[in-house]
Amino acid sequence: MPFCPYCKKEIDHLVYREVWSYANVSFTATSSSSDTIEYSDMEVEDCGVEESWFECPHCRKELFSDEETAAKFLNGDVEAQLKLMGEAEKS
Repeated sequence: MPFCPYCKKEIDHLVYREVWSYANVSFTATSSSSDTIEYSDMEVEDCGVEESWFECPHCRKELFSDEETAAKFLNGDVEAQLKLMGEAEKS
């Protein structure tokens, strides 16, 4: 099983994160009997991903920016593991 070169813990999955440039979100707003607004029926219009990366689920350090390398790492690819270890040593 691969491990994180930063925290040294074994990894069986990665956390995928995205930063959106912006998103349009709308809700249906209705009034309740207690003079408050209740929100329902959320709609999200995706307006583009600005950044994305894969990180360690334990220390949250960014490990990969591309899906192909992340998949190779999780599948035990030795080259992907060694490349990541080399990058960790530089930082």
